[in-house]
Amino acid sequence: MVSSAASVLVDQAAALVTATRQWQIESPIDAFKADLEDSLEAIEEQIERISDMAKPLSSDRSRLDSMGTELWNACRIQVMEASPSNRDSMAINIRVLAIAVALLDLASPFNPPGHIRILELGIEAARVCMDTTYLDSALKLIKVAAKRLDPLETYVPEIDQVHLSALSAEYYMLRVHLACQQGRHDIADHLFSKVPLKSALKNRSHVIERCLCIGRGSLEAGQNEAAIKWLDIALGELQENLDYQGLNSGNFELQIRHTLACAYMKIDTPEAARKLEGQTAVLLTKYGDTPAVHLLELEIIRREENPSSDEFFRVLRAIIEKLDYTEEYLNVALGYIKYSMRLSIGLAFEMHHLLLKSLPCDKRGWIEECFLWLAWMVSSAPDELEVPEETCMMAMNDALGFLKYRGIEIMSQEATHVFITILLSMLENPEASSHRQIAEKWCLLTLNTKVFNDCFTSAKFNLQKRLATVFFGNNNLLLARQTLDRILTEKETKSDLKIQCLLFKLGLHDKKNVYLKDYALELSLPDQLEFFGGCAVEADRLNKSNVVIDCILEFMSLTTLREISQEGGPVDEARSDLVKSLSAANSISFPLSMLSSVMEKEQAVCSENVLDLTYSGKTQVLGIALG
Repeated sequence: MVSSAASVLVDQAAALVTATRQWQIESPIDAFKADLEDSLEAIEEQIERISDMAKPLSSDRSRLDSMGTELWNACRIQVMEASPSNRDSMAINIRVLAIAVALLDLASPFNPPGHIRILELGIEAARVCMDTTYLDSALKLIKVAAKRLDPLETYVPEIDQVHLSALSAEYYMLRVHLACQQGRHDIADHLFSKVPLKSALKNRSHVIERCLCIGRGSLEAGQNEAAIKWLDIALGELQENLDYQGLNSGNFELQIRHTLACAYMKIDTPEAARKLEGQTAVLLTKYGDTPAVHLLELEIIRREENPSSDEFFRVLRAIIEKLDYTEEYLNVALGYIKYSMRLSIGLAFEMHHLLLKSLPCDKRGWIEECFLWLAWMVSSAPDELEVPEETCMMAMNDALGFLKYRGIEIMSQEATHVFITILLSMLENPEASSHRQIAEKWCLLTLNTKVFNDCFTSAKFNLQKRLATVFFGNNNLLLARQTLDRILTEKETKSDLKIQCLLFKLGLHDKKNVYLKDYALELSLPDQLEFFGGCAVEADRLNKSNVVIDCILEFMSLTTLREISQEGGPVDEARSDLVKSLSAANSISFPLSMLSSVMEKEQAVCSENVLDLTYSGKTQVLGIALG
């Protein structure tokens, strides 16, 4: 029975080895995920069944050892090198790693050398699972390790007792960590009391490292008191150690004290404030030049009721000048630069430019991201914060000059699209009205600067169209015309409702003779309805009653067309919208009572004879419609 079950398991393991190799080479994982998960579930169930039986035969153990070793080698490096953000791939590798240890456990003899081998593998794999928060797999591996540790609890002469003590210490600390993750702090305290020989260098290293992990995890989970408890234990163990170099104590001390300070900062009590001050003083004295300590100092200044602008920018400058070039630090620095606008807009832009200049030449993505933050800083600034237009333009020109200096003649399509999206949000957000003039000038800069040439065609077209609309709405007719002139060569402009409306309205403002129907030739029928309605409202606003009448007659002639009238609802809605729009415009050039009557008696004015009338007869026809 055992031999038969073991043979099945060997075949399943061999198939898993092949499948694992395949998906690791032919990623992405999506194409293999379903089949892999079925295989993993089947082999995990088979391992559970065999674990309750007697040991497999020697021949089966040899094959299980071979399969387990191959799976371990295939996944261990993958797990170590995998990005934490790639959770799907990491989850599969972790499960395969746990299966590898289970296979090796079944294959290894139940004697001291076999126990040590599996204990080492189980602890190493469990450590990876805990650090990547795969708790189910960690629990399975800890159970395997426990089964192998128990027989070694009594003295075994052929085993190195120092090595065994270190393995035992790490095993119990992993169980402490798991208990904390599960919220069982009482069990964690009990397990911590069983950690052997904490005074031994290797054991103490495991205690300090794992207490630091527990403290960080508790802090991230908002369990500030628990975080302080385990970090205090870590710091205490570190300070008792005589061989500082053996523990790389400087690195440990910096991490522990920094995390402790962050925990104290989240507790609003006089005692926490006093301890925060103490930890910060030690950090500044011993590690004052490190970016992490500068960031802590900056956050403490930021949280003060009346933060010192001079101190804030002194520390911020130090951070930028000594920045660790990682994406995490870059985003944190950019966040503080954005906050610094509250203290001094000019200095905030200066810090942004300093950061932009300090970025490595080979990090084009970071340079573009930093450039985009300049626009986002202004767009998201609160209305009560007055951002000087001249300062913004200077900052933007400086940033553009730096891009050119770094050899970035054209920004990537994605970055340009994001930049345009930010500008459009500034133009169209009614709550950001105080920043609209800045947005308008930045938009013109975008249209005139080569660096933005690689934007999506549709995005650039929409930017120009919306920009012209905003300019027209702000009565900046010159800029509206300049913007429209840039896109009139585009084929799609003839069939674009907004552009044709703008062109017609600009013609009205120019006091030229405008030929209404010329602008609507290539518009769809529904768009023509909206076009004539919108133009009637604009003409009425300019007291051009003759043009209002032209627009209404064209509008009403469309409502009798079969293609339009069959839709029913949209026609009624369009009529209603036109009446409401003219009513809202407080018309003085065209009597609304006449308009309403015309709408009710549309057939009287929409005959072929009416459409052929000369202009001089149109007012008469509208009068006849009143009855």
